[in-house]
Amino acid sequence: MAKELCQIGTIVAAHGIRGALRVQSHSDIPERFSRLATVLVGRDEVDAREMQVTAASEDGARVLLELSECADRDHAEQLVGMKLFITDEQMEAPPEGRYFVHDLIGCRVETPAGEKRGKVQDVMLMPANDIYVVDYRGFEVLIPAVPAFIRSVDTDAKRIVVEDVSGLFEEHDED
Repeated sequence: MAKELCQIGTIVAAHGIRGALRVQSHSDIPERFSRLATVLVGRDEVDAREMQVTAASEDGARVLLELSECADRDHAEQLVGMKLFITDEQMEAPPEGRYFVHDLIGCRVETPAGEKRGKVQDVMLMPANDIYVVDYRGFEVLIPAVPAFIRSVDTDAKRIVVEDVSGLFEEHDED
């Protein structure tokens, strides 16, 4: 079975003359890059190749990364725009109350009474809160991922229980 990859960052610039890279982190896990021995680098998951991490320093979403295969600024500049991936074996559990997007996709959505409300098709990562995009009877319903709407999330059972908020699904119900 093919390994599942998770994008954790994007190389945004070369830094200095010795091949260091500035990375925009896409990870919610503090010190994520500092604990890596290797990372996969590529334009996409298909062409990503493994590289050895020799040093990393992090300040929030800004990361300086050094790779053994990147010895000078010229090589670093060639990597700008590349994505950084880790394998499923390298993934750590997200912080309490947070979920990997790929774990949310496909979750069935239901009310506390068990009424089916569709499946999560996508997750919009917004500044204030995430929004679950749910396919309900062929319509896209946007559900804010906040306690007023989300009662529970169980990614192992692929089930999300949403509050039965008036008007959220009714406009798409059959007459």
